[in-house]
Order: sequence, then structure tokens, then C-alpha cells
Amino acid sequence: MAKHGMEWTPEQIALLKEYYPNNLTADLVSLVGRTENSIYGKAHKLGLKKSAEFFASSRCGLFIPSPIGTEWTDKCGYLIRKVNNDLPLNKRWKAAHVIVWEKHHGPVPEGCMVTFKDGNKKNFYPGNLELVTRKDLLDRNTVHRYPKDVVSTIFVLGKFKRAIERRTKNA
Repeated sequence: MAKHGMEWTPEQIALLKEYYPNNLTADLVSLVGRTENSIYGKAHKLGLKKSAEFFASSRCGLFIPSPIGTEWTDKCGYLIRKVNNDLPLNKRWKAAHVIVWEKHHGPVPEGCMVTFKDGNKKNFYPGNLELVTRKDLLDRNTVHRYPKDVVSTIFVLGKFKRAIERRTKNA
């Protein structure tokens, strides 16, 4: 597997151009020797798109109907469950912890979110779920919850790291 930041070889680019349009990106990882994210990024830069044949095939998950109740875990670790087939695509799936909350407490009000009191995204016990405003959640999860001198230090360190990355990249 190629390391992050390494240049693409002409052979890798040729393989990507040939196989990207009609294959799952996950299937190209070992063929091309790159991560999925790297493949997506390079395909985007090259203007490559999945073909109509790919989208019409059974290999494309976009058009394969999933039964209600199908579950998957998103990249942040939240369990997502299919709840409907008739709604628009972006409304057919819902986070499992939100489903539990709504079963016990009713709909989540606008501007609020359901969170896990203990931070464990697998603990769906109703007593472990709490409703917080988006602002409260932001305050909990951002650097601004720290004292001003710590926040200032964090920002200076970030600026310093970005400067080092720029110099390393341009060297």
C-alpha cells in the first residue's frame, strides 16, 4: 500500500482510468495500491466518474433496495438503520440512538441532538441518551471549553504545524 503523500505512478493512473468507471472503489484498493480516499481524490482530479453501466449493475449499492431494518455503522461509529422506503433517499435512514430516543420521548426538537451520556455509541439504553442543543454540543466538543490561555496555545500550535507541513510539502 502506498504511503500518504506519495506520488501516483503512471501505471497506477492507467489502472485507475481503466477500472474506476465500472468497479467498486473498494475493489480497486489492492489493484492500484492506494486507499479508497486516495482513489476517490485522484479520480476527482482526473475527472473520472462511475459509468451508467456501473450504476445500473447489481454491484452498485445505490440502486439495490435494502429492506427496512438494514443497519450499518457510519465512519463516525454511529449505528444507522433503514426506517422507510418511500421517503427521499436522505430521509430513509436514521441513527439508531435517535430511533430509541423518539420511541421513549417523541420527536427530537429542531436545533437539538441526541447524545450518549457515557460517550459509548453502542450503549442505546434510554437512560444513557440525552437531548442537548446544538450550541451545548458545540460547547462540549470544541476547543473553546478550555481556558483562554490553553485555547491560544492550541491555535499557535496549529499554525506552527501548518507552516511545517507547507515547508515540508514545498521542499
